[in-house]
Amino acid sequence: MASPTEVERMFDQESEMLEEIPLPNLPKDERERREQWLKLPRATRIAVRRLHRQFGHVPNRVLVQILRASNAKADFIKAARTLRCEGCDAVHPKPQTQKVTLPRSLSFKTQSELTSTILCVLDGRSRYVFSPSHCDQSRWKPNYIGNV
Repeated sequence: MASPTEVERMFDQESEMLEEIPLPNLPKDERERREQWLKLPRATRIAVRRLHRQFGHVPNRVLVQILRASNAKADFIKAARTLRCEGCDAVHPKPQTQKVTLPRSLSFKTQSELTSTILCVLDGRSRYVFSPSHCDQSRWKPNYIGNV
């Protein structure tokens, strides 16, 4: 059975191997990030990845602040900016998508206005025009506005 340090070393080797494989059809920004990441020395990449894990998968900006506070070399700071962690990506919440429909209101007033609107649409073929904005809510009948 392997010790924890050996497991971590094997994990780093596997991550390095997978990162160096060129993938087709990557988005432009991801391709540029990978190129910058692979330009850095291998030891620097491994060290920054280990720091990221040891500090509890902190965001990149926090890791950059920690490295700046400790007067780290520019390569380490650049590596911290371009680091991408698969574990963080998997746990990170997805951004909210746009809603397709309006929120449904269950108030009685909204339903009565909808009923008035439907009456106006149905009555659009006749010679009378009814408007939901001119409805008399107390009698539940739309008021007559005039001939078309």
